[in-house]
Amino acid sequence: MTNTTTADLLNPLAKIKPYAEADRARNEFHPQFTFWNIDTQFDFMRKGNELGIPNEYAGKLVVEGAYTIEPKLEQLTKLAARRNIQVINTADWHRADSAELAKNPDFVNTYPEHCMMLTKGAEYVPATKPEFPMYIDWQEDRTAFLGDGLQRAKNIVLLKDKFDVFAGNKYADQVACAVMTQPNPDGVGTTNKRAVVYGVATNVCVDYAVMGLRERGYNVTVPTDAIKHLPHLEATPTLNLQAILTKWQNAGVALTTTSGIEALLKEN
Repeated sequence: MTNTTTADLLNPLAKIKPYAEADRARNEFHPQFTFWNIDTQFDFMRKGNELGIPNEYAGKLVVEGAYTIEPKLEQLTKLAARRNIQVINTADWHRADSAELAKNPDFVNTYPEHCMMLTKGAEYVPATKPEFPMYIDWQEDRTAFLGDGLQRAKNIVLLKDKFDVFAGNKYADQVACAVMTQPNPDGVGTTNKRAVVYGVATNVCVDYAVMGLRERGYNVTVPTDAIKHLPHLEATPTLNLQAILTKWQNAGVALTTTSGIEALLKEN
């Protein structure tokens, strides 16, 4: 592999094989759905004592109860593998000078250190860990390595330095355009796929991803049993859970469950 980046160190296998079945043709992916796995990283997902795992890593900025959705996340990961659905995985990937970090954070616009580059906290939990992903780092020039790689990589990881993946990684729009459209069978034009969005935190990064996709004209479905919100934001009228869900519905987002996603895929 000639295009290894610092991000590839997160997954030793990625240094050997950049993405699964590299000669896969784009049109073999599911023609109607793309999954978006948002920030399901150790620093957000694990306190370190919930699952009874000896010496388990303790996350630095844990979303309360996030570990309880891991069975649903694993269900979605397996569903994507079984139905050959392309998955876009977003991940916080911070440096010490990140604008999102502060020594005295306000816990709305700034937070303590978390998901620092090349740390355990920045890794995905086992339920969502991408196999042989294509990494796209926000701070590196990846232009020469994108192209049809976006159409062949089963798992794509967008490393970001902001809450909003579309602001935090300059390639996010290019990725979305490549993976969220499907050529029509007659060869004339394209049809947009539906994004299934899940992860953490509902009222921060998931919200940015959901609304960003809708603003770009893509249909979005959210399985609400596979997301978790930050409860300390419940006191903020525009950021409490009900306000976020209402905003999504008003924007045309479909709300369902993980079982609902499985049922939807059976129909398609």
